[in-house]
Amino acid sequence: MKIEKISIVVPVYNSAGNIEKNLESLLKFLPKGKNIEAVVSDDGSTDNTASFVESFISGKCSKERGDISFILVKNKHLGPAGARNSGWRTSAGDVVIFLDGDCEITKNWLDEMLKPFEEDGVIAAQGVYENSCSGSWVSCYIHEQIKFRQDHIKKYTDVLATYSLAVDGQKLNEIGGFDETFTTPSSEDTDLSYRLVKLGRMVLNRKAVVRTCHSTTIWKYFRKQMNHARWRVSLYLKHPNKASGDKYTNTFTIIQPIFASLSVLSLFHPAFILAIIPNVLIQMIEVSKSIMPFKTLVINMVRTYVWVAGMAMGVFDFLSSVFDEI
Repeated sequence: MKIEKISIVVPVYNSAGNIEKNLESLLKFLPKGKNIEAVVSDDGSTDNTASFVESFISGKCSKERGDISFILVKNKHLGPAGARNSGWRTSAGDVVIFLDGDCEITKNWLDEMLKPFEEDGVIAAQGVYENSCSGSWVSCYIHEQIKFRQDHIKKYTDVLATYSLAVDGQKLNEIGGFDETFTTPSSEDTDLSYRLVKLGRMVLNRKAVVRTCHSTTIWKYFRKQMNHARWRVSLYLKHPNKASGDKYTNTFTIIQPIFASLSVLSLFHPAFILAIIPNVLIQMIEVSKSIMPFKTLVINMVRTYVWVAGMAMGVFDFLSSVFDEI
């Protein structure tokens, strides 16, 4: 694939506390001599994110990296899918790279994000995380979970995440970008992946690294997991053929909430043991590779019931929408 222009789209929402690190990393590590535009797409922030970005672009960006075109796009609050759509539709790159606002790029990140496109048939590529909050056990746990699932992916995959995602601009336009009915940061990137993979190959490149700080409180993590499970109902209703899992969310992940649901239904009944034991055994697979096995086992078990609660909310959302249409 011939790449003449590169667009980097950074969606932000109330990100005044971390967007500076993102922009600083772009100034520092983006190579010179390439036709690059960086589009910051503000999703109707209610803090001073937009004004800070404007000041940063007109000041430090213009002084230090006049070779990069920095653009700020202001939107009403649509959610991350809408912010990303607004950003890439404003851009003109042959390859569009989505980068989360709380991520910092590292040296050679851009070259590694583009390298997979040298292979015929590749239309998208994703990088990997490096945890910048290694002092937090919660953040370390989350990083372990992500790495555990990514370790099952050799090279080609059927699902990618948007924290560091490069896509052929023509293919992105062909599928119409992100589905904005996914209004919160959950499943919108998976839905995009399921539609993209029908058009070509997608690659996970472990040499393309971004640094980020995962959640540092367990309650934030559980809330996020509940939200993921809630939106998975909508995702699998749209893509029923993927309800058995993909290369990231494998079968072991899919069956965990099933056993958890059965254990809830069989509470105070001997069948409870038959439902809970398989779930414990499944968790032991992950625990065997963990640096904090006991905490991981406990959190994983609680997480399965959080998923059940989220899925119940998702089913309720679906039924409510059906009754509203009647």
